Amino acid sequence: MFVYLFGFTGTPIFAQNANGIETKQSVFGEQLHTYSIIHAIRDKNVLPFRVAYISTIKQKEDIEDKKVYAINKDELLLSNERIQKIVSYILEHFDVQTKRDKIYTSKDKSMKGFNSLFATFSIEAAIAYYKEFKRQNECLEKHKQLKIGLIYSFGANEEARADIDGVGIDEENSDETIGLEKSQRDF
Repeated sequence: MFVYLFGFTGTPIFAQNANGIETKQSVFGEQLHTYSIIHAIRDKNVLPFRVAYISTIKQKEDIEDKKVYAINKDELLLSNERIQKIVSYILEHFDVQTKRDKIYTSKDKSMKGFNSLFATFSIEAAIAYYKEFKRQNECLEKHKQLKIGLIYSFGANEEARADIDGVGIDEENSDETIGLEKSQRDF
């Protein structure tokens, strides 16, 4: 008798970020098939979406890229001036990008515009952007203001695994906050 196991995952854990836990490949072997978000949109299993990517850091072409010990990339990416400008740009272009002035019908319900999602590289960045969005949003006319929320979690793909008082976080989508830093839990 043969037993076949098939593993399905939306968030694969790869060797470079496994942090001591088993990867999907080590449990199930080689990947048989990939079903990407592009396939899901094509098959109408998810709502389509559009990514708007605006590069904020430009490098001259004739510069040789070298690793420099003293450069703190996070410090640059989290600078208040940069965050203020990005939030200002987003708020200025939000209506056009989300088609806020257009009405469409879905399942006999009229709706105006689309929702949007802003993803950051870390929880620290998400909190900084959230605070700046709230600050700038308050300065807008009432009809231009956005509803702003923040969601973050601690998952298996985080750089540091939680092990506080011997309790590890194994469920990636857990609502448990023990794996978060105290300042992140408090926020």
